[in-house]
Amino acid sequence: MSVSRGPVAAAAAAALLAVLTVTGCGGRTGSATSPSAGTGATLSPGAGAPAASAPDGSARAGTSAPGGPSGSAAMPSSADPEASTLRDFAIRNGPEQLPLPADLMISYTVDNPNNVTLVIDVSQGSQTYRFLRDRLPGAGFTITADGQQSLTFSGHGWSGAYTVSQDLAGLTLRRP
Repeated sequence: MSVSRGPVAAAAAAALLAVLTVTGCGGRTGSATSPSAGTGATLSPGAGAPAASAPDGSARAGTSAPGGPSGSAAMPSSADPEASTLRDFAIRNGPEQLPLPADLMISYTVDNPNNVTLVIDVSQGSQTYRFLRDRLPGAGFTITADGQQSLTFSGHGWSGAYTVSQDLAGLTLRRP
């Protein structure tokens, strides 16, 4: 029996899958530098320094990673204590205004000047969807589609998609 998740979920899932496929995020572990090394483009699991690896290997804002800066806790740069930004997770690219849950656990990142992708711990998928749905408009983003725990949105020169399923939660941002 097949269950249709609707056009919003399909579009968000297709966007995330395309980005993961193009950037080579096939579930590999270990860090890699993208082919455009030297241009600020990186691909890495659990990236997010000063984020640290949680017991499950995911990254969190406000802590230092093994081998990273010790004792340097990042404070959320947002006025909202429950929100962080991409920069709090050491993501160099993407819109600075994008709100993210402060306790977000990131399993894998792609950080390119025109493409940012975060694979998020699936246990946080639904709460991250609700967080984005509630906070994106106040941060200057327009939600262009919303349904079945998937969003597409745009703002600050970027377009984005977020989706969550039983197995995967991910956010992708693209600059045209």
